[in-house]
Amino acid sequence: LGLIDMYNAGAAIQSVEYADNNKGGSVKMQVRGCGRFGAYTSQKPKRCLLNMKEALLSYDRDNCLFTFT
Repeated sequence: LGLIDMYNAGAAIQSVEYADNNKGGSVKMQVRGCGRFGAYTSQKPKRCLLNMKEALLSYDRDNCLFTFT
């Protein structure tokens, strides 16, 4: 979880908030730095927002990794 091209990818995570409701869950993160973000998840995310704008995401079903830049 983090900026996966960094040496210490997880150090880029500044804060994480989780929310769960009847429509599904959501995760809100604040990160520092730039680059490719990655996280492992058993299901493909429905959408990804970056600075409140829809971001193009990629999901690899074989290793359950989702990424966006």
